[in-house]
Amino acid sequence: EQEDKPINFKTNMIKLLSLILFISVIGLSSCSQIHNDVDNRCVAIANGTIFDISKVMDWPVKVIGDYGWTYWVDPCNPTVCEDQRQGPNVAVCQLSNAYYACGMNEEPLWLLDSYNPLRFKIIYPGGTTWRLSVLHFIQDETLEEPTIEFHHEEPYLQYNFIIRGNCIGQQHYPCTSTYDEANEIYLNLHANSTSKCL
Repeated sequence: EQEDKPINFKTNMIKLLSLILFISVIGLSSCSQIHNDVDNRCVAIANGTIFDISKVMDWPVKVIGDYGWTYWVDPCNPTVCEDQRQGPNVAVCQLSNAYYACGMNEEPLWLLDSYNPLRFKIIYPGGTTWRLSVLHFIQDETLEEPTIEFHHEEPYLQYNFIIRGNCIGQQHYPCTSTYDEANEIYLNLHANSTSKCL
């Protein structure tokens, strides 16, 4: 029974973190949370705006952070970090003194910050010993190609990454090939959703 206590404690802490994040979302706005497609973690929609981050970068992306530590970021094709305890759905993997899962892709939380310029973030909780990662997407019309950079571990065990670019997932011209492609994504999401924020 004593061996189960660390696992139960970790599970309770993850639930507590999820509750805190949920309360903060409710405090922001009833529709500030973006509806994520359950079949595709890289596609989401909010108030008619479609997001698809699968083509923003050639995932996974290798990023060098503080202290020379290496991170592999892949929100679209969850993989197994060398930390086998966390399972196969790792969104961010860290290599420091060992491998650590810094966020899982099982229940990512998308939050819309602003439309103009477009800013949104995706939170990946559930990593090793409460680690979580936040991907901040910021539209920058001066950039032809998107960039990604590590932006500190702050607060402790929260790993922040900033993705900047003109096309950061929005599905309209010139960031999508055709109107029909974007419309098809919207219709598929709308048909499978009960969200009032669509």
